[in-house]
Amino acid sequence: MMTKIKNAIKAEFINGRTAFDWIFLACGILLQTFAIVYGFMSGNPESWVSIVSGLTGIVAVVLCAQGKISFYVFGYVQLLTYVFGIAIPFALWGEVIENIFYFVTMVYGTYIWFKRYRTKADGSTEITPKKLSKKGWIISIALLVGSTIITGIFLTHAHELLPAIFVEADPTPWLDAITTVAPFIAQIFMMLGYRDQWAFWIIEDIISIVMFIILGSWVMVAQYLFWTLNCFYGWYMWTRAGKDVG
Repeated sequence: MMTKIKNAIKAEFINGRTAFDWIFLACGILLQTFAIVYGFMSGNPESWVSIVSGLTGIVAVVLCAQGKISFYVFGYVQLLTYVFGIAIPFALWGEVIENIFYFVTMVYGTYIWFKRYRTKADGSTEITPKKLSKKGWIISIALLVGSTIITGIFLTHAHELLPAIFVEADPTPWLDAITTVAPFIAQIFMMLGYRDQWAFWIIEDIISIVMFIILGSWVMVAQYLFWTLNCFYGWYMWTRAGKDVG
């Protein structure tokens, strides 16, 4: 039993990793560490919940970029700490809604990934990715634009319409709208194993950087900076994995 567990851990976290994979993860953790230290030195320290969210977020997205199902473990921790430690305190209601959706799709996504998981010749494990069609791209972009407009209008007036639920006005409703809709689409593609998810994560991450600079949360700025880089890393890794299976 212990041998099986040891082999599974090795296949998930050790086998098939290159030096760049380890360096990339280390750079992400180091970037978050600098942001945490900067917060303390500037007299505006982050809460422990924000710190945990930032660090687990780094690990989770790297594992996702590598097609590792273990990303879900770190993803659940990041999701819960982000919602209760950042989104709700900052009154980012779109982010709260988005992360409720994340939780539901992550539960189903875990099942889907198990079905598409494979063991490679080098002993490592990863998901077998799919590629979006041209028609799929057109529908996705149209959905992104239309849904962002509707969500932006709603978040602008949410505090006036539903003050019992949205107890504070959203400080950045249109930015929040983009960072709500784009990851909805990306999350569905991620759950279903589509490589093209990374394009929509890039949109969310860049807008999130702007939003958290405005809000002054540097741990989150550092996280989204790294997540942007991770999107390009993930696109490469999932494209390569797709070529491995034709």
